[in-house]
Amino acid sequence: MLINEMAQDIIMYKGMASSSDMANEFRARTDGRYSVSNMASATRTNDSIIMFAPHYYGIREALSRPALYDKCYKILMNRSSCIQYIRKRYAGEPLGSYPLWTPELEFQYCRWAEAESHTNTKIGFGGKSDIGHKKKIFQSLPAIAEPDKWPVSENEKSFWQFKKQCNALYHFAYDFKNQEWMHTVSLQEIFSLAVLARRLGFMNCYRVSAEMYLIRHGVKLVPALMLMIAIKILRPAKHWQQKNVPGGRIDQAIDLMVSEIHQKGFVHWKDEAGNKMRRRIRENISDGENLGWVAADDVRTILKNIESKKLIPMAKKTDTDPEKEPEPIQTSHKKPKQIQMEFRF
Repeated sequence: MLINEMAQDIIMYKGMASSSDMANEFRARTDGRYSVSNMASATRTNDSIIMFAPHYYGIREALSRPALYDKCYKILMNRSSCIQYIRKRYAGEPLGSYPLWTPELEFQYCRWAEAESHTNTKIGFGGKSDIGHKKKIFQSLPAIAEPDKWPVSENEKSFWQFKKQCNALYHFAYDFKNQEWMHTVSLQEIFSLAVLARRLGFMNCYRVSAEMYLIRHGVKLVPALMLMIAIKILRPAKHWQQKNVPGGRIDQAIDLMVSEIHQKGFVHWKDEAGNKMRRRIRENISDGENLGWVAADDVRTILKNIESKKLIPMAKKTDTDPEKEPEPIQTSHKKPKQIQMEFRF
């Protein structure tokens, strides 16, 4: 059986499976003879497998079966999944970002969190610590919830709107570490993020992490957001973990970088487009522009790091040899092949 087929078989057997459940089942079926990373690769390359919710996978065709939703909602009623939902919705991720992120799930999360907030598990100082954390979850949910969209009666909606007014208080905001602006972000990365922000209509810390392939909240995340706000590609949110909407100069910035890319294939901080971007940043932070949560001194630190890099701009293609391409980068990485397993189940 191909690993691709095995991944699908595991999910079909469970209805919906978390990445950890799939890894454990994979180890059990293969007796540890293959790396779990093979399972992760198969999950990403199989078009029939999609992410139903963060860290949970399902079969695309199963979404047409109404009975599946109730089963999956019950699986998602856990602390980790609920906090994931709260944090990403606070960051501006809309309902429908994942197939199971429905108004019905949000309603069930609120009811579940309220019931859990009164449950004493006796964990941590006789249960006080655990109950305190559960109350934070319950108060944070109404802060991001939209009861008007729930598939419930008008009386139920009004009841939860009242609870939202009384209880809503977001508890999972935190400040970034001071050292995080010390890492340099390339202008090519800023370009990719700007294009994505224009397409989505927003940008947040999770989208930056995904676009730049950062592990969790990588060290480039905060400086990337800072630079885009300083360039006015984005308008600053109240908090760095919230949704930033496109700024007034996003089209102008993208057009400038596209023009540079057409000439030599990429953009760079020390080329013409990069020089204009850096001048624009300095003008914006010097003119007392409203940068929201971004401190002008932090932006200056980022610029200082960028300008201290001894990077040589690549020459543009010449008229005498317009078709000449740079030498391909040699890499030892080979394209992974699908593993054919010598046994069947």
